[in-house]
Amino acid sequence: MPPLTTLPRAALALAMLISTACAGTLVPAPGGNTTAAMQRRFADNAVALTARARIALPHRGSAARAWMARNATQIKRLLYVSSFGDGTVDVYDYDSGAMVGTLSGFVEPSGQCVDRNGDVFIADFGGDQISEYAHGASSPSATFADPDALPIGCSVDDTTGALAVANFMTSKCPTCGGPGNLVIFTIASKPPTHYRSRFYYLWPPAYDDHGNLFIEGRVVKTFDNGVDELPRGGSRLRTVAFTQKIWLPGGAQWDGAHVLITDQDYNESNTTGVYQTTVHDFRASVAGSTQLDDFGGSECFGSGSDVVSPFVVIGNAGASRIIGGNIACEHVFDYWRYPEGGDPIVKLQAAPLAPYGQSVSVAPK
Repeated sequence: MPPLTTLPRAALALAMLISTACAGTLVPAPGGNTTAAMQRRFADNAVALTARARIALPHRGSAARAWMARNATQIKRLLYVSSFGDGTVDVYDYDSGAMVGTLSGFVEPSGQCVDRNGDVFIADFGGDQISEYAHGASSPSATFADPDALPIGCSVDDTTGALAVANFMTSKCPTCGGPGNLVIFTIASKPPTHYRSRFYYLWPPAYDDHGNLFIEGRVVKTFDNGVDELPRGGSRLRTVAFTQKIWLPGGAQWDGAHVLITDQDYNESNTTGVYQTTVHDFRASVAGSTQLDDFGGSECFGSGSDVVSPFVVIGNAGASRIIGGNIACEHVFDYWRYPEGGDPIVKLQAAPLAPYGQSVSVAPK
């Protein structure tokens, strides 16, 4: 990726504003926070510009060459980070932080997910498809077409192998976009099943260990944010009762024991947080929460953290981490202790400008 100084400052500022709008980030007004009502209006206006404004991003990924270190397939844990503005996905040794490869050919790579075999699925927000890569591979093993849509993230059902994709919006309306939906693929070569939602905007979904699917979203007319569930074998999305207020939805996640509900503006704190929940009969009970702070560094714009879809890496006692690109800053990708949270304990060196999605692939045995 070219150094930051090679980009015109105005273009860089516009790119960050647009990329922030694509994820629905709330940006405080200069000199202080906006009111909640003003923030809601800003966020809704910002995300509505997605389909038109994305074209101004300084995409350079189409000219990039895909490469992978010769020993990449042997590295136990690989970290994949989507670089939204570059159109590439950078690959690192998760444990050392060393860069070991770059995947190219994307338009706007966004959210990611990984299956039990270590295959990584990357949603291309502007490319109308999801690409599957084997652990350490430099070219895709399969692609899943998602036409006329803006795929923002995905999840794989370990009980069936099904791939669920959330479309932030659809693009049937050429100037303003249409409501998002949920798409589930069972086999790449067969037509997927589409599910309509009460939400207009959707964020990345998550399967639990029983094959139930959870997704966060926003209802435009009422400004309501919430959680829906597609139960295993179900034919429609159901509303989940969740008593905590979600100020700005994010990607759901499964940590091996709980469904994680993300709030990109946790308690209106300008930081991201996740709630650990258990869901029974479409009611979510909160077992705990984790706040992801990051207020330091000249690379930030006076904000804290904004992680669209935090990813949990389970380890031995005391070694679990929650990781993600902080798009409130430039070139920042953080590792936090999990479930403790707080300040990041590690920052990835040479992180891309706008790291919108991430996953960790474990080498198959």
